Amino acid sequence: MTKQYNHDIEARSQKPEARSQKPEARSVEVYVATHKQINFALPDYCRKIQVNAQNTGQWEGYLHDNDNQSDNISLKNSSYCELTALYSMWKNCSADIQGLFHYRRFFSSMDNLSEQYMTPVASPASKIYKSSISRQAVINALEHENYDVILSLPFPPYPLNVQEDLKRFCYWKDIKEMLEVIKIYYPDYVKSLNEILASEHISYCNMFIAKREFVNSYCEWLFDVLAKLEQRVSLEGYDSQHKRIYGYIAEVLLNVYIHKHSKRCKYFYMQNVIELSPVKAVMFNIKQSIRKIHAVRKILRLLHKNPVVTRHINRYISLQKFLSGDHETQKFSQDIEANKLYMQSLGFESLNTFKEKNISYITAMLQYEGIYMDSALLIPDEPDKLNSAPFELLNRLEAQAVKQNRLFIPRIILSAKTPESVKESLIESGVRIYISD
Repeated sequence: MTKQYNHDIEARSQKPEARSQKPEARSVEVYVATHKQINFALPDYCRKIQVNAQNTGQWEGYLHDNDNQSDNISLKNSSYCELTALYSMWKNCSADIQGLFHYRRFFSSMDNLSEQYMTPVASPASKIYKSSISRQAVINALEHENYDVILSLPFPPYPLNVQEDLKRFCYWKDIKEMLEVIKIYYPDYVKSLNEILASEHISYCNMFIAKREFVNSYCEWLFDVLAKLEQRVSLEGYDSQHKRIYGYIAEVLLNVYIHKHSKRCKYFYMQNVIELSPVKAVMFNIKQSIRKIHAVRKILRLLHKNPVVTRHINRYISLQKFLSGDHETQKFSQDIEANKLYMQSLGFESLNTFKEKNISYITAMLQYEGIYMDSALLIPDEPDKLNSAPFELLNRLEAQAVKQNRLFIPRIILSAKTPESVKESLIESGVRIYISD
């Protein structure tokens, strides 16, 4: 995929011949999917669409993913993400050229592509309407230059290939079900799927702009694949991240569809909307610059294969997310049996339940790619009153895992009222925290 990417960049700089005739005027509508109200100006061809509207009620001045009362998937937003907006666009939009953005992601007007800038760029919200590609640029690409689809510049999944990146967000058993669906119902897509999964560059976020004919054919295929996958996957017991399975998988399938049909792509940088302090803006740009260095990516791939190093990296990342307030809480039940069922759905085995003072805990074992891991899920009777971290119990359980030459992954269920000092000390020690209702 890297060679193909380089070829596309080279071809991108050599524009195809323009049509001999001036193209007819084209209507352009790009839906901007959002679950929060937008208070900054958008490009003139963009239309705001509220997702999850069936659950939250319709906002005035927006399109809604349930505008078509008889044909929408608004209620599936928790698992389909921005695809509920895409479905609405497919069914309701009549524009000649259509596309999908996010409320915090757009295509940048920067037009000097190189591998040096493969990762997203950052733009203040107040400048989005100026820094995004123009209506004329869209028409030029799809009409004058004869491209089939406009995509975000492919950038490398972190830190491995597309398949390994997808496994960070979806259970492997569910990915395998997707592979089976393609193999059974769309076998002529298998080669493209395998190539995309093994690639080191991909256009993310389900964002694209294309003619209506592309949207119709792609959506017909995509939503059929996802409907068949839904019949094979149960989301019961899944946390909020893993419930987003269809949105994540569609990011890959968009690239698969384009690869299979040899669609000609014009790339633009993806720009992230940011409202950061000057210090955070500098740090954001530094992180993006580091991601562009090939040597750093190679080192991270090697480190990723070392379970001890991975554990410490994950511990650091978890702490940073917690301290920044960006972590997404995951809903767990205080019910022990429900949690055991959930852990079983993750592939854990040898589940046992114990009680020590005011803390119940479940021990389990997981085998992943030849690595054996022990896990313990701690369930305090009154998590909001937990004034100190149960390190004595955690240390004892970790010692047992080390004795068996296994990694140890501790988890604990807390509440929103658990003191922040307790949460921070647990995260610093490598414990994964889940917040219960």
